[in-house]
Formats: sequence, C-alpha cells, structure tokens
Amino acid sequence: MRSNIIVPSASVIPVCVGRNRPKQFIEKASSPPTIGPIADNDHVNPGDEVAALEVLIREHYEHEIEACEELADFSENALTPWGGRTIKKAAIDDPPVADEIFALGFARSAKTYKAAVRLAKQGFGEQAAMLNRSLFEGMAVGFWVHHNEEEASERFIQAYTYDRYQQARSVEQAGWLSDEDGPYGPEIAPEDLADLEKQFGKYGERPWTGHANIRELVADIEDYWPEDEHSLLWNFLRVVHRDNNQLLHATVSGLASAGNRMDGEGIYLSIGPSLARIEKGLFAAYWPFANHLDLLVKRFELPVQEELDEMVSRQQYEFRRLTADEVKDVGRNDPCPCESGKKFKKCHEGRLLV
Repeated sequence: MRSNIIVPSASVIPVCVGRNRPKQFIEKASSPPTIGPIADNDHVNPGDEVAALEVLIREHYEHEIEACEELADFSENALTPWGGRTIKKAAIDDPPVADEIFALGFARSAKTYKAAVRLAKQGFGEQAAMLNRSLFEGMAVGFWVHHNEEEASERFIQAYTYDRYQQARSVEQAGWLSDEDGPYGPEIAPEDLADLEKQFGKYGERPWTGHANIRELVADIEDYWPEDEHSLLWNFLRVVHRDNNQLLHATVSGLASAGNRMDGEGIYLSIGPSLARIEKGLFAAYWPFANHLDLLVKRFELPVQEELDEMVSRQQYEFRRLTADEVKDVGRNDPCPCESGKKFKKCHEGRLLV
C-alpha cells in the first residue's frame, strides 16, 4: 500500500507509483486556473477576494482536497480510541524506547500535515510546501526508527542531552542569566562533548539520527522499501523535496517565487494567497503522511490496515492529471483514461488538464 498513489503533473516525476500501478510516464507541469483582473476603480473587500479564491481552489482542486481531508479524518479515527498493541514505555529516568520516539514523530507529522493542507486550501501553496519538507523528513526518520530501535533510543537521548547543552550555552552567551540563576543545562565532560560534536555537528546542525544529511538518511532506509519503489523514494527526494527545500530557504528560486512578473513599469510581488503550487502542496503533504500512517498502522498492529489500503488505492487517482490527448474522443460512459475503473463522467470529466 505504502506508495500506491499518483504523483501530480507539476512534480515532474513518474505519474503513477505503487505495486499495482498503470504504466508510468512523465507529465509536464500544468498552469493553475486564474482569476480575472480587478479594475482600479473596482471597490472590492479584501476579505471577499480571499473568500472567492478559496472557493475557486475548492472548485478546481476538489478531488485532491477531499482525498487529503479523508486521510486526515482516517488518521484521527484510527487512533481514537486506540485499538493497537500497547505502546512500550521506558522506566522513569531511562532513555525513551523506540515506540515512544516513533509515536512522538508521528504526532508531530499529523499536526504538520493538517496545517499544510489548510494552508493549501487557503491559497498558501508555497508555505504548505515549506511544511511538506518537514513531513518528508519526519517520514524518513520514522522508517529509520522502526528498523533501528536500539540505536534510535541511544542516539535520541544523546542528541537530546546535547541539544539542551547547546541551548544552555546559547542563553549564557547571550547574557540572559544572572549570577543568582546558577548552573543552567546539563554538564558534559570535554571528551564526551567532542564525541557529541562529531556525531551531531558543532552547533547541533546534523540530524539526530547521526546521518550527515537527508540524502544519507534516505540511503539508509532505502532497503526497507520494496525494490520496485526505490526509484520513487529517490525521485521524491531529488525533485519534490528539493523544490520544497528551495522554497523554505532564501534561495534564488525561493526568492523568485515571490514575484509574479517584471516589466518596464516595475516588479509585481505576490504577498498574499494565490493559486500557485496548490496541487503540488496537496500532493507533497499527502504522500509522506500516507506512508507515515501506513507504517504506524503496521508497527502498532492497528486493525485498520485493509481500510487504509482500500482508501489509498482509491485515492491515488485523485492526484492524476490527464492530458488533452488522453481525453480526446472519450465518451462520458467510457472507462476513464486514468485507469481507475470508473466511467469518465464519474471520474475525470471536467477536471483540469495538463
């Protein structure tokens, strides 16, 4: 089930993935729908404009939004009330065990996923993409923890202690402590500090898993995925995650995305909600969270695996974007070219094309 969903056209990677996928091909990015210009003498309430934009987003990306919302609802219903095995807990003052670390990571991803989907629905697709960077990394960390339990527990407490030490030294160096405050943060012996700096970076900039970067982490979890899905994992990292990462930071492409166009009269800046990257924002949230949820269900033996598999298998076609050639001469009662098994009129008729 893990990746049995379809990559949207704007991601420029194979459109369909998963164990029972149709033929793969590359799609070109599609232009989002646009709103007509508002004349200078039109007096429009900004709130009305935003509301109109949200209606337009819901209209054009209805199927993708509904898939994302259904996944969010499913995750909540699957967890409450808890129907899986007991989550193992460490004794007081002992390092946390893998179950606890995994649960913490999933909880963080669940909240991030909801925020990313909400941002996309409100016209902040680029900001959703920034959060999706965290979703992919959280999913990757979850796979590593799941398969490296003892090492995860050991590294987690080391990284947590080092993080508290770094925070304490930063507060001290900022001069925010008085003499009456006394020692702040954990004490670490010089030889232990040198080892922690080697593992996690002088400033704690390396992942707590001990990997040098996200690429090294993905290389480490690659073998935990079915062999025919390795290329999907790497393509998501190389294309989608890279794009999200560029948007998050003040890179040239990230800065350029803030401008609509430039001409002889000046530069037109985008400082509010828009239709940019909505499709990508929704898919790039859905894919890593669906994978993370699938692993949670398997790890804790939640009795919803069949329902989850069915839902994701059905939802995969909601992220499919057809070309004009594919829908040419297709009758309303013909099978949809997306290969969902539905009639065209019940599936992709009237939806945006590549």
